[in-house]
Amino acid sequence: MKVSNQSFALRKAHRKGYTINNDGTSLDPRGNIIPPNTDKDGYYYFSFKYRRNSTNMLGRVYLHRLQAYQKYGDAVINKAIHCRHINGNKLDNSYNNIFIGDAADNRRDFIRNNGGRRSKTITLLKKSFGRYELVLKKSIRK
Repeated sequence: MKVSNQSFALRKAHRKGYTINNDGTSLDPRGNIIPPNTDKDGYYYFSFKYRRNSTNMLGRVYLHRLQAYQKYGDAVINKAIHCRHINGNKLDNSYNNIFIGDAADNRRDFIRNNGGRRSKTITLLKKSFGRYELVLKKSIRK
C-alpha cells in the first residue's frame, strides 16, 4: 500500500518517540515541549527531519493526527478516515476531543458546532470593469 508523505512522517515521528499529552501538548523524544506552528487553515503542527527512500525530508506532523494515531493506531492512515475535533475548536488537541470518523461524521460535527455556517461574515462583491468591488461586508449573528 502506497502511503502519503504526511502519513509516512506521522508514523516515523511516532516511532522516533514524538508524542502528545492528554491535554494536547506535543513532546519530542526527550520529553521537551515542542512549540507548535499554525498552518493556513488554523491547525497546529510541528516539523521534523526524516529519511524516506534515502532522501532527506522535512515533514509536517499535525497534532490532531498524532493524537488520533496514538489513540487509534494505523486506522488513521486510511484516506477515508477523518480526524474530528468534537467541540469544533481546531486548536484543542486534547485526548477527549479527538475522534475519527468519515466525512459525514466530520460534517455533522461542523453543523452542530457552527450552525452550518462556514463564515461569520457575509461578503457581497460586484464585478466592475473586470475587477471585483466590495459592495457589502456584514457580520452574522447567531
